[in-house]
Amino acid sequence: MNRLPVRKLDLEAQMLSAEVISRRLLPFFERQLPDVAEELFGQGEGLASMKVCFSPGEPAVNRYMVGGGIAPHTDKQTVTLNVVLSDLGAFAGGGTMFWPQDGPEDAEMSVERTGDAVVLRPPQGTAILFNGQVTHAGR
Repeated sequence: MNRLPVRKLDLEAQMLSAEVISRRLLPFFERQLPDVAEELFGQGEGLASMKVCFSPGEPAVNRYMVGGGIAPHTDKQTVTLNVVLSDLGAFAGGGTMFWPQDGPEDAEMSVERTGDAVVLRPPQGTAILFNGQVTHAGR
């Protein structure tokens, strides 16, 4: 996998990232999840006027190679947003895998967990939004 922080990409990529956050993600919270916005950000509206800050290296574009992925982990962030950028049919497999959260707490385990796992494979341009404390893996 190649990980490219958006700040190291061209201006168009940086502007697109900022637009997704300010014009899509934050208004989505205000319209659809105001109680969650209140809990996460301390306000349920006016989110676009907040000062947004990111962890080092975020936001980023992850480019997966054939057979690549990311082991089970948590992002240790309030919110994680994954957006599929690849063209439809550009790859097989992939997706983001989740497990029930009442299982083992060791997100760094070396044995791949199976069984109750769910893999989401959204179409291009579709986002998966979830709590960054939730254990997940890239496939």
